[in-house]
Amino acid sequence: MRFSFFLNLLFFILQYYRFFTQGKSKVTGFETLLGVEAGVYYAEGIVHLVNLEGYFISVSTMKGERVLQFTADSDNAEYAAVLPAGVYVLNAAKGKERSVVKKFVVK
Repeated sequence: MRFSFFLNLLFFILQYYRFFTQGKSKVTGFETLLGVEAGVYYAEGIVHLVNLEGYFISVSTMKGERVLQFTADSDNAEYAAVLPAGVYVLNAAKGKERSVVKKFVVK
């Protein structure tokens, strides 16, 4: 009984040591780079993109139907688009850099 306790304790200590000596863990998640967050909003027939220059943009309905697809040409890009009322999902990808997923509402 004591042996298994000490074995488990040793295993825990080794995992703890490995986590902190190897730097980052393999866990991934949302990250804001340099304090600049990407964004999207829709107003008066225009999709407005913020901080997404060079990203490949795909806009889909909540059902998964792709309604727009293009590459953003500036950090404050505007694209004319007639979208019916609803909730949309923007997926933005740029090579091996981070990918961005945002939801936005069209009223």
